[in-house]
Amino acid sequence: MNLKALKEAAEKATPGEWRWLIHDHSMASLGVGDDPGMGDPLVLNVSPCRSCADRAKAKDAEWEWGRCTTPSEEDARYIALANPSTILSLIERVEALEEFRRDVANTFDEESYTRPGSLERSIGDRARALSTITKE
Repeated sequence: MNLKALKEAAEKATPGEWRWLIHDHSMASLGVGDDPGMGDPLVLNVSPCRSCADRAKAKDAEWEWGRCTTPSEEDARYIALANPSTILSLIERVEALEEFRRDVANTFDEESYTRPGSLERSIGDRARALSTITKE
């Protein structure tokens, strides 16, 4: 997993909480705010193929996820949840856990069992510091 590339991409992507807006039978927009693409930041538009859109329009049908070239509703929900702030938060947690793992490994290497409790205290201090990051 290339966390550096993922972090760089998330930092460059449209910030904010993403949500889907259904326009009509022919298009859904993913973006930030109440009106993605019309004043509010737009991330993505999805539409079914022309044939499916024409059939839906003729029946005055509502938007359907998973129709033709559109994502399934589950995939659409996942895409919206995987917004930059969520990804950056997950990366921060991974980096904190990796640092904690390195600290524990270094503590284990540096301290001996001749100093009773020192290893346990050191690990406990680091775990408490880590818990403040992971609870956010």
